[in-house]
Amino acid sequence: MDLTAICEALKATQETDGEARRKAEEMLDAASTSSPNQLVLALAGVLAQNVTQVADPLRQEAAVILRQLVNGLPTRESVWEELEAQTKTEVMAQLLKSIGGEDSKAVRRNVGQVAAAIATIAADDFDELNKSWPELLPTLSQFVGVGCDVSTRVIALGILKDLIPTVGEGLLAQGPAAITMLASQLADQAPEVRAAGCQLVLGMVEILGPEELEPVKQVMPAVVATIQGLASGFHEELLKETLEVLISAAEEEAEFVKNSQCLKGLTETLLQICGAGATAFADEDIRTSAMEAVMALAVGLSEDVAEPQGLPLLEHLVSLNLQWMMEVEEDVDAWTKEGQDKDDDDCDEAVVGYGEENLDKLAETFEEEVLMPLLFRVIRRTMSMPDCNWKHARSCIMALAQVIEYLEEEAWVSQCIEFIIQHLGHAHPRVRY
Repeated sequence: MDLTAICEALKATQETDGEARRKAEEMLDAASTSSPNQLVLALAGVLAQNVTQVADPLRQEAAVILRQLVNGLPTRESVWEELEAQTKTEVMAQLLKSIGGEDSKAVRRNVGQVAAAIATIAADDFDELNKSWPELLPTLSQFVGVGCDVSTRVIALGILKDLIPTVGEGLLAQGPAAITMLASQLADQAPEVRAAGCQLVLGMVEILGPEELEPVKQVMPAVVATIQGLASGFHEELLKETLEVLISAAEEEAEFVKNSQCLKGLTETLLQICGAGATAFADEDIRTSAMEAVMALAVGLSEDVAEPQGLPLLEHLVSLNLQWMMEVEEDVDAWTKEGQDKDDDDCDEAVVGYGEENLDKLAETFEEEVLMPLLFRVIRRTMSMPDCNWKHARSCIMALAQVIEYLEEEAWVSQCIEFIIQHLGHAHPRVRY
C-alpha cells in the first residue's frame, strides 16, 4: 500500500459521507487481516511525512489507527505479534523519530501512546524491555533532558508514566540517577514539564509498592510544591490532570503520602483549592478533584485523622462541605418549577450534591463520637455567623440528614432531631422542605 493509497483511505475515514467512510474502514479492517505488515508500514510511512507533505489530521488519524492495531479492539485482536521482525524494527524506529521531531502536539501525543502500547506488549519488566526494544529507554532518557523542547519532554514523561507497571520498579532500581531525573523535572521552569514530572511520580505512588517507593519520598515535597504552583498560576488544565492522578495515588497509597512527611503541606494545599470559591477556577472540576483527593487521604488515613492531631483536618473537611452545600439555587420560583416539572428539586450546583455525599462518606468512615462533636461545633459556628441566612440553615439541616442514619447513640439522634424541629417554621420554603 503506497503513500497515496493510505492517505486516500485515511481521508475517507474522516468524510461526512457515511458510505465513503464505511468503505474506507472496511478496507483498512480487511488489510489488517490480510496484509498487516503492509498496513502498519504504510501508517508508519504517513507519520514519517512532514506537515507540508501530509496534513496533520491525516497523520493524527494514522497514529490513532496504528494504536488500535497494536492494542487491538473489542472486535479485533492486536496485530503486533503477527508482524515480521523487520516491520517491528522499522515501526519502532519511526515512532522514536516522530516523538523527537514531530511538530504537531496531537500527533506526537498519539505516537507516544503507540510507543507505550508496543512496549507493554513487548516486555514484562525493565530488563526485558531493554532487550526487546533496546533503543526506547535510552531515547526517552535523552528526551526528558533539558536540551529537548518542552513538548518532547512532556511526551517522553507521559510514556514513562504509561510504562510504570512494566519499568517502574526497574527504573527506581537504577538508584540516585532516577531520583535526580525526577527531581529535575519537578524543578523545571516549564509548568508543563513540572506537571508531567509530578504525574509520573504520583503514577509511581499509585502502582508501585512501599519498598520500591522508598527513594521517591525524597521528591514528594517537590510534588506538593508543583501542585501549589499550578494552583496559583494560570494552569488549570495542567492542575486538573495532575489532581486526577493524585486522586488515584491517594486512594491506593495514602499511607505512603503520610510516611513521606508531606501530608500536612499537601492537605493544606488541597483544602485551599477546595475553599477558593465558585469563581476561583473556570473549570469547576478543579475544586471537586481537589476535594476528592483530600477526602481519599482522610478516609485512607481515618485512624490517624481520628486522633487529636488529625481532628483539625476532619473539622476543616466538614466545614468546607457545609460551605459547598450553601451554593444552592436562590430563585425559589426556579426551584419550585423544577419540582413541578420533574418531581425533583435538583436544581443546585453540582458541588451541593458533592458536599452531601462527602458528609455521608465521613459519617460512614468515622465513629460518631469522633465526627458528631466536630459537626455540631461547625453547625454552631455556621449559625452564629453575622451573615447567617436561610442557606446556612438549610446546609446544616442537610448535613444532619446525611449523617443521622449512621448514628447509634440516642443522644446524638435527639440533638439532630431537636435542631431540625427548631427550623420547621422557618420563613424560607427551602429550609422547611
